[in-house]
Amino acid sequence: MRSFPLPTALGWWICLTVALIDVALIGTLDFSIKADWTLLRSAALLAILAGFTIWYARRPSTYRLAVCTSAIIYLAIYSIAVVLMSYLFAAADMPLADATFVHADRALGFDWMGWLSWVNEHPRLGTILAYAYQSSMPQVACVLVLLAFTDRHEHLSEFLTLFWLTTVTTITISALLPAIGAYEYFQPARHLYENLAPSGGIAHIDQVLGLRNGTNRVVDLANLNGLVAFPSFHTQLAVITTWAFWRVPFVRYPAATLNGLVVMSTPTQGGHYLVDILAGGSLAILFILFLRPSMRGVIANCLSLSRPLVTLRNR
Repeated sequence: MRSFPLPTALGWWICLTVALIDVALIGTLDFSIKADWTLLRSAALLAILAGFTIWYARRPSTYRLAVCTSAIIYLAIYSIAVVLMSYLFAAADMPLADATFVHADRALGFDWMGWLSWVNEHPRLGTILAYAYQSSMPQVACVLVLLAFTDRHEHLSEFLTLFWLTTVTTITISALLPAIGAYEYFQPARHLYENLAPSGGIAHIDQVLGLRNGTNRVVDLANLNGLVAFPSFHTQLAVITTWAFWRVPFVRYPAATLNGLVVMSTPTQGGHYLVDILAGGSLAILFILFLRPSMRGVIANCLSLSRPLVTLRNR
């Protein structure tokens, strides 16, 4: 007899809270939401998957699959809600903090333009960093599968908690200290990054500017991009996925190496400043320390919200 740990009630309450904030801001800021048939098909697929998850959870032979699919459902729903919130927060049009971040980088001895030029002069390294940067979300999928199917379900629940902790905190901070990113701030000549493919550092620029000046009030849910510059969410993902993979001995060091490259890639691929990376890494480490066993009792007693929302038992 094993209980089936769906994502915690606290996690689902956070998801609901974010969604309610989205609804309130959409009405207040006069936004409209575009949803095509692809998104509707995805929603139908998630509903079907939820039904199968309940069925899988009742059968010992498919118990691990149920754990995995429940985590996928949660992250899919939560991710849409939280990324939408980042779009709505960007419309607040707070003063950009890029100049402050550049000044801090220089005080730390980091020259973003010099780093960009150096990586561009080493195209093989640039290619490696590009692939590493794009690996962040596939790594999250691998974490869900690996922890579910190796019976590390408590660690999987903690990873989901780390995910919402980092995203909510990051988006809130970025709303108060928004930045457009290094590519827009420095506007380097194209030949300085001709050997790179910095889509993550450039693709968001027009969207952010449109949200800030009021010309963009339509959000396409099927085409959401990351808008956050400070702190770096890619860095936070690198830290928490390394923490998750560390629980599985045979993938520890490859995952740590890959995520070291992810962190290294964020200035050129994501257009991040060094302070973005330091802030993102520090936040992720603090949250991991917060979830240490000594703190779990505090969380567990907090309105009993860390209990599973639903407990099913295998027959």
